[in-house]
Amino acid sequence: MMFSAIDHPAIFTSQIQRLIDWYCGAMGMQVLASNGKTPPNVLLGYDREMGGGQDVPLTGATAPYAIEGWRVARGTVLELCYTKDTQPAPADVSQLAPGLRHLAFRVANLDTACAQLQAAGVSFLGPASSALGGGRLISFRDPEGNELQLVERDRS
Repeated sequence: MMFSAIDHPAIFTSQIQRLIDWYCGAMGMQVLASNGKTPPNVLLGYDREMGGGQDVPLTGATAPYAIEGWRVARGTVLELCYTKDTQPAPADVSQLAPGLRHLAFRVANLDTACAQLQAAGVSFLGPASSALGGGRLISFRDPEGNELQLVERDRS
């Protein structure tokens, strides 16, 4: 098959540094790459390493994003992009409106992840519920109002 994985979704924000700080702090992500502009566009993720494996090099003249010598490693990453446009606010868009409506983060233990996020000041949109495909999920919003989910899949 020509296609192998989803590489990255993108969130456009007028408060880029606020979201970088929040995703790195509350969600434990790290900046994997930046375009170096002010304000920047960045790639965030959980797996940054030097060389090896199926990593995609991001240095050199053809790379739109680069932290010299680093590569974005395996796994989906999140792109945060700066925009001056502030309307409509993500929380003002119906959860059932057409288009991409949430980003889900897989966790090994939903209760532990919820406790960690609550300690960081996150409020959940409701109680945990059954996840399509098995497991449990819970929804919440980032500081800009984008809907996020935690998903714990069944281990069986």
